[in-house]
Amino acid sequence: SPGRGECQIADPMELVAVGGGGATFVSLRTIERRGSIIDVWETVVPRARIGSVEYTVQLLRYDCIARTYLVQEQHDYNVLGVVVTSYRSSGLHRLIPGSVGERASVRVCNYSNSPMEGRRIVVGNIQAVSIGRNVLSGQLSERF
Repeated sequence: SPGRGECQIADPMELVAVGGGGATFVSLRTIERRGSIIDVWETVVPRARIGSVEYTVQLLRYDCIARTYLVQEQHDYNVLGVVVTSYRSSGLHRLIPGSVGERASVRVCNYSNSPMEGRRIVVGNIQAVSIGRNVLSGQLSERF
């Protein structure tokens, strides 16, 4: 079973951004804050399959004051839920204004704010509606 702070498939996930490449969700249960530094697990579901990658799960560290992030772990999964590639960043990256990453950082840095209540989204084969303060309810296609 995953340890503290690790993302689990059954975790409530909140949609934080939809961009040209797909949708980004965060696991609010996994947020760990130390001052302006926040660690959180995110799941990225591409709009279209990229090679054998169906979705990506990553552990990010945001610095809410410096507006930077670090990819601590990134794991790309195939249709069977098997890791096909893994990655760790070697340095900090600046958040780009208006980017998906910036929108995700704003949400986790302001964790007490309410989500986009009742917003319906469709990304690839995912259809979902934000139904509560920290929960995104949706249906995933058979490919998961």
